[in-house]
Amino acid sequence: MTRLNRLGLGQRVVVIVGLGVSLLFVGDYVTSLGETGYPTGWTGYAPLQVTPLRALGGLHPWVQLLVWLALVIVWVVGSLRILHRRERPGGERGSATSRAIDEPGTAGQE
Repeated sequence: MTRLNRLGLGQRVVVIVGLGVSLLFVGDYVTSLGETGYPTGWTGYAPLQVTPLRALGGLHPWVQLLVWLALVIVWVVGSLRILHRRERPGGERGSATSRAIDEPGTAGQE
């Protein structure tokens, strides 16, 4: 996490969005395991006959829900860890500019 501490807020947001997109791809892949796909073309059945989705295979809907909930929890915890600002060794938090914003009237006093 030391490399992430050196990143600015905008860069951290980009890392969080990238993490979310990658977890989206992982979740889509995991929840589609075992699916045979949607039938296309001529299958020898009447054209208006509908095949139920459960007959196509794949995970049960409640398992898919658990997978997505787990991935969202991973994303939220990861985002909180990335955005969390740690105290500096000297007990200071931020630069003189950020302290001046937090405490009006102390700008330029060191």
